Amino acid sequence: MTLNGQLIAHFDPCPENSISTRHLVQDPGTGNGWVEAAQWDTALKSPDNIDYLYGYWTVPAAPKTSGALVYFFNGVEPNGGGWIIQPVLQYGDNGAFGGDYWVFASWLVHSNTDYFVSSTVLSVNPGDKVNGSLWETSISGGTLGYDIAATDNTTNQSSLLSLTATGYQRIWAYAGVLEAYNVTSCSEFPGGSSGSLEFTKTHVYHGYPGLDLLTPDFYSAEYNYGGPSCNFKVDVSGSSSTLHF
Repeated sequence: MTLNGQLIAHFDPCPENSISTRHLVQDPGTGNGWVEAAQWDTALKSPDNIDYLYGYWTVPAAPKTSGALVYFFNGVEPNGGGWIIQPVLQYGDNGAFGGDYWVFASWLVHSNTDYFVSSTVLSVNPGDKVNGSLWETSISGGTLGYDIAATDNTTNQSSLLSLTATGYQRIWAYAGVLEAYNVTSCSEFPGGSSGSLEFTKTHVYHGYPGLDLLTPDFYSAEYNYGGPSCNFKVDVSGSSSTLHF
């Protein structure tokens, strides 16, 4: 895999079974990992991939209580997991940037310790209309190029990231995901235990270099993140998905 023209990773096939990094229960009662999602295995046949995904949402109010790290995003992932490409809205400090405010950036993530973020991290405000998009830019054998854009439509600013990767077929689409760390109270989510975030106008295309629109079939998924049980529920209706927390 290369990022901005530089080799960043190479992996030989692993003999062991994979280990999920989405369910990271570090301390009893503390939430760490993916919480819920509107997701879809498009079941595209090789060598077809998801070539374009985009969707819109609005930056929510800040959580009533600080202390947790909260992410909202859409994105695309390969068959079998691995490197997810995602425009990410973040509240909290991830150890590299952020704090008690919202930021928006483009990410390439393999695990908790193996990730890359666009050089521009946008500061965004509650009420801003944002758009997360990613699209295939090139194909050469099994090597695919993608661009990722996290855009604040209110301020007309974008955070961009470009990458190429070999050996991955991207067939998993995510209209909206809630991921969080160090959660000990429902008040650490926006809106407390009665918050929600709607992802709208999610569209998925395939057939590069052409673009053929896929009919969405997103469904609700909840993950055992190990934290408090809040008002978790995912409503899906066509191209709109609402995460409740």
